[in-house]
Amino acid sequence: MLEFFYNWLLSLGVESEMAKNWTAPLLVGLCILALSVIADFIVKRIALRTLKYVIEKTTTPWDDAFVEHRVLDRLAHMAPAVVIYLLADLPFAGMTEADRDYCVAIVRDAVQIFVVIISIWSIAAFLNAALSVYQTFEISHEVPGRGFVQVLKILTYFVGGILILSILLDRNPVYFLSGLGALLAVLLLIFISAILGLVAGIQ
Repeated sequence: MLEFFYNWLLSLGVESEMAKNWTAPLLVGLCILALSVIADFIVKRIALRTLKYVIEKTTTPWDDAFVEHRVLDRLAHMAPAVVIYLLADLPFAGMTEADRDYCVAIVRDAVQIFVVIISIWSIAAFLNAALSVYQTFEISHEVPGRGFVQVLKILTYFVGGILILSILLDRNPVYFLSGLGALLAVLLLIFISAILGLVAGIQ
């Protein structure tokens, strides 16, 4: 197998020394990708389907809303990401410590960004599910929750953007929070009526 990948790299025009150094990492990386595909299959085709079957047998509205708005489907995308993150150091085991740390950091940063995006996507679906359940109650006719959900979504996108920037720039997320106060002030002005309505409904 190693010889096959070595010859394949040579056929692509890769220099002999470089091909020799990258044959094993490439093979290990492909094995990790295969494991991530298997994890994805197990979670989505077996675990998720089983969970949905159980949810169909319940009478509570929350879990049905989660299925309808695909909250669980979106969370399931994290399974292959977890596998890649945990095994990211294996393909680079033969490198010097500095090179290994550099390569592993790139892979794990990419995975972290992917997880943040999936988390934002999942939270948005969760908020949609919560809104659909809320709208089944009488109070929703007096105090619409859509505006409040929109505020929460914007905050989620904002926090997600900060996390992605902190990963890309290797900075503490707190560094980017200086603009949060200004954003909250703008959001309060935009959605003040929805927020006041929600507070009045609670009271």
